Amino acid sequence: QGIERVGHPARKEAITRHYRQSSQEIERLERVGRELHCSIDGVQCGAVEGFVERLEEYFRAAGVPAVRDAALLAVLQQIQRYEISTYQRAAELAQLLGLHDIHRQLLDTLREVENQASTLNDIAVRFIYPDALQVAGESVGGDMNLLERVSYRR
Repeated sequence: QGIERVGHPARKEAITRHYRQSSQEIERLERVGRELHCSIDGVQCGAVEGFVERLEEYFRAAGVPAVRDAALLAVLQQIQRYEISTYQRAAELAQLLGLHDIHRQLLDTLREVENQASTLNDIAVRFIYPDALQVAGESVGGDMNLLERVSYRR
């Protein structure tokens, strides 16, 4: 998968956790499909496929690990936003159709995805962006690097 190329241990753990939770989401969706007597096997989503392709490109990319990690995180956050929106619409539809158990399962998944998004954002703010800004600041030079300038403005 390229996960071994992720620089910081917190970033690596977040990405690993994301993939693990995504597998659990798929299992839950397959269970919902069985309850509805339909198969979701082979159902593709062009948007998510595009995000995954971009992730794979960033995993293979050369360059400064902190900057690559920031790019990886940005794509993961896009995926999270897409998933949140999708689960919100699906849960609303299940509720309108009176599919209470499925509605509950979709809300459970929605909460998990929202928690993942919050965790990714926390990691971005605490680890990834400061590291990437530090690298950019070092290339800018001067008495105060870019990270210090950003911190100073807060």
